[in-house]
Amino acid sequence: MLNSRLREPAYCGLTENAPTDVPRRRLKPTTIKDRIASIVSIHIPSGSSNNDHFFRSKNSQWKVDLVEDYDFTNMNDHFGLLSLGKVEEQIGDNKSDLCHITKVFDRNTLFSSINDSLQDSTYKLDTSDCVLTCIASDSNFIYIAIQNLPFIFKIDLIPPNLICESPKEQRGMSVTKLHLRTSESTELIPSSICLRSVQGETKEVYVIGYSQTDNVSSHLLACFSTDGHLVAQTRKHSYRRYLALDVDTDGCLLMACSSDPENTSGVPLTTQICKLTPYFERRIFSITMRKGETHYFPEWITKSCARGQCWASVGRWDNASQTVSRRLFSFPGVQPKCEIDGNVRSPKEWLRVISWNFDSFPAGPIFALDSEHLLAIDTERTSLALIAWPMEQESANLQRLTKPSNRKIDHFCVSTTLNSTAFFSSGGDIFKFTFPEVAKPLQ
Repeated sequence: MLNSRLREPAYCGLTENAPTDVPRRRLKPTTIKDRIASIVSIHIPSGSSNNDHFFRSKNSQWKVDLVEDYDFTNMNDHFGLLSLGKVEEQIGDNKSDLCHITKVFDRNTLFSSINDSLQDSTYKLDTSDCVLTCIASDSNFIYIAIQNLPFIFKIDLIPPNLICESPKEQRGMSVTKLHLRTSESTELIPSSICLRSVQGETKEVYVIGYSQTDNVSSHLLACFSTDGHLVAQTRKHSYRRYLALDVDTDGCLLMACSSDPENTSGVPLTTQICKLTPYFERRIFSITMRKGETHYFPEWITKSCARGQCWASVGRWDNASQTVSRRLFSFPGVQPKCEIDGNVRSPKEWLRVISWNFDSFPAGPIFALDSEHLLAIDTERTSLALIAWPMEQESANLQRLTKPSNRKIDHFCVSTTLNSTAFFSSGGDIFKFTFPEVAKPLQ
């Protein structure tokens, strides 16, 4: 078992005060241009019908080390339907695009069961006023966190089809609580969680959260076993340093972090996307995102999926106009197979970041649905889109998914061990949907 008190993690070397700070680890002198081979920006206007997969305006060109928006156009306008289960008759016999949403847990029953699990603790849940802060799932459990509580609650997904027809059937739900504590034995309140699975079995839970001592909040990232024992943790910070995380397909950790406190507009001034070894021992690569008066802050990040790329949902803050726009960044998490010739190359040689601007869909939270599809939720949290990058094409396609409901999606997660299966919470209720292809355990 690793312990941060015995081993200082390498990410401590990330810049924390200013971009010119010298890392603690000995590194060769580098610039952003060294870290990022090139950033290619692609603009996909709303309603584009141009059939060229890589159409460029006459003034557009490849840009190295800069993030600009040019008129690259390619968009798939095919619309699918994300169904609530009672509207199939409205669309005729062709149901191949339907994704059925089913309620897994009712809010009242869920919170009542969680409250029962707290009977042996000093905490009591006000079921009329409690709020879910994050969820994660595998084929056996849904993991959830409740606002201001230092626990992760593991809820059995029973019966096997994951569907409970009525609250009465849910009264026997099994809830296991994991009491989260740091290496200093202070309680950790989670704000984001993700699971690390090996061969279809969840091994560890990563938690972004904060601890509070004498009215002072300390923010950190920690790794716990599935029974709640601390495996490793980062150093503590006085500001919200850790913004997003996911576990890539090679088992290493993708993380978005801030190098300084937020400005008066609530925007981190300097941010990075990093890849770390599972217990934070070593940084594999990092991407620094800043250009002049424009700042980029990643709010969600996801493992390799469409065309083997990792993705980040990024806010683009312009100081001059005091406005925020949305972008999606894609980049390889590992050395591409086409560049493997028996030699392991430095990330500086193959790390290439592409910035996508989908005018028709301002992406917020993003998730790797399977190895071929990225699932995105809009910033209003009312609609979804599938993004795919077919191997025979040079650009990505966006497919909107509509749903006949105005309920907002509060939190979302994709199963780490079931293909094409996702869960989301809305108003405390938890729903599940599976895409048309048969869900099979991930290998």
